[in-house]
Amino acid sequence: MDTKVLILLFPIGKIGGIKTALDYFTLGLRELGVYYEFYPITLNASKKPEKTIGFEKEEWLEEYYTLVKKFDIIIFFTPCPHEGKNYHSENWKKLYEIDNIKLAYIHDPYIDRYYAWYKEIPKKYEVRLITPWKHMWESIKHIEAMKRLIPNPFREESGKFKELKKDLIVDPNNWKLAKRKVDLIKIADKVEAKIISFGDTKELPFYLAKKEPNFSKVEHRGWVDREIILETLKSAKIVIDLLTTPNDTVFDYVILEGISKGCVPITYLPSGCEYFKTVVAKKGCLECLYKIINSVLKNFSAYEDLIESNLKNLDKLDPKKIVKEVLDYAKEPYKTEKPKNILF
Repeated sequence: MDTKVLILLFPIGKIGGIKTALDYFTLGLRELGVYYEFYPITLNASKKPEKTIGFEKEEWLEEYYTLVKKFDIIIFFTPCPHEGKNYHSENWKKLYEIDNIKLAYIHDPYIDRYYAWYKEIPKKYEVRLITPWKHMWESIKHIEAMKRLIPNPFREESGKFKELKKDLIVDPNNWKLAKRKVDLIKIADKVEAKIISFGDTKELPFYLAKKEPNFSKVEHRGWVDREIILETLKSAKIVIDLLTTPNDTVFDYVILEGISKGCVPITYLPSGCEYFKTVVAKKGCLECLYKIINSVLKNFSAYEDLIESNLKNLDKLDPKKIVKEVLDYAKEPYKTEKPKNILF
């Protein structure tokens, strides 16, 4: 392909799944033969680290405006900095003052909380929005913009791994959102299986969770390489993701990684991707949660169809397919969509 792509990333704290999506996305670009470059954006107003994009000084902006002339499509893999108590500069908007085709990913259902100052940008600068999962789509429906729901790319060794399966539950989530991990700890004494939990043990929520009576009944393995988590999932019957969102669905790489290793995903909310199904426990009902977990463990073979269907549909997220869909979308004529609740 002759198309040239520039990918930019605003810092927004721990990006976890966004970094994973970016890795798969750039893999798809390489496999399609698309030339691309990637630059993180710095918010620093006094010093610009090497191989970054800055915007707080005129000379930095001039460098940027010169750089973008080499590219056909600019993709903001995070749309802007978080608006917060400690950051108020709006000079980042100058990065959108270019003539290139512009796309921006919204990987967050909390746009009103963190990105309120972004809402005017898509229409003003003709930015095509992309969001990967339904619960994130719900957060941008009210923005007047050209927008599309395109799943994040994914590709891993996949299979049922039947010969490895044990009565094992894996919670790969990090501790930054503690609620979804603590509920599993609370019922650990009622679950008929070993529980392994991953995540940064230096996070404050981890220390607070130590007060839970069942804390020691969960094996806490801390922050490890993603490959170790994927290898552990091969032996697990269940992957747990008890994330709740402001909307009525949930989906993320935790669920996908479990699916790829033949696990049954158990969630508090229905799947936010039409290609995959999860087993849903009533949100906040601990009794419901441990009863469903024990039922899945005891009747694991009854979930063969769900596992097979989920595995089959992983191909729909192949990086080459997803990246091609994104690039085709970029080339469509720009057309804004007014929010349905706007009457004028």
